[in-house]
Amino acid sequence: MFSSLVRTTRTPVLTQLRTMITAQAVLYKQHGEPKDVLFTQSFQIDDENLSGNQVVVETLASPVNPSDINQIQGVYPSKPEKTTQFGTDEPAAPCGNEGLFQVIAVGDNVEDLKVGDWVIPANVNFGTWRTHALGNDSDFIAIPNPAQSKENGKPLGLSINQGATISVNPLTALLMLTHYVKLTPGKDWFIQNGGTSAVGQYATQIGQLLDFNSISVIRDRPNLEETIADLKSKGATQVITEDQNGSKEFGPVIKNWVKETGGEL
Repeated sequence: MFSSLVRTTRTPVLTQLRTMITAQAVLYKQHGEPKDVLFTQSFQIDDENLSGNQVVVETLASPVNPSDINQIQGVYPSKPEKTTQFGTDEPAAPCGNEGLFQVIAVGDNVEDLKVGDWVIPANVNFGTWRTHALGNDSDFIAIPNPAQSKENGKPLGLSINQGATISVNPLTALLMLTHYVKLTPGKDWFIQNGGTSAVGQYATQIGQLLDFNSISVIRDRPNLEETIADLKSKGATQVITEDQNGSKEFGPVIKNWVKETGGEL
């Protein structure tokens, strides 16, 4: 009598493990100088189990503004709340107020945003120095991405740098020109130092759109004529140096510019 041994082989069941997004954020637990208190924290975002109104975004760019540094130092009036949502053992605050994000996932109830949209934070203290963010649709404001700009007949559209800095400097320039003093289009002038700064260049462009005359004051430099030509191409009516602005001899020139338009400075 013979007996046989039959070996059975089980076919392994392959299970695909889903990985969540591993994001990083720049945080601080205590106020102080950035080099002393900042650290990078990794945290997880579950992008496949979103509640109805949640949105996941990926950072395209986030600038460093003076106010960001002041918040870290603890001397700025507005400060982000400290939290443990990033997985820290103690409450920590995220850095950055301004930034540009791209939507990479949306919840079932989100109607106004879709994957691929560009968005900026709707409120201050959002914490933009991070690779990804999870929030509600109400936390973001959509702005046209390059493809959407082309569809709307604006082939140039916004660059990533422009989108990332659109919420601070442009609005600051607009408020300076429209909120604190009433300028008469075509006649009145405004003068500003820091003419090559971001807010200064926005002021000249907005001023041109509103038909305000402008004088941009800049530092003397080797490529002075090139810089003057660049600023005038962006809307500056006149560009002068700091030495000219402080010179008594140059004062009559400025007065003559204002006199020619019949306005005020």
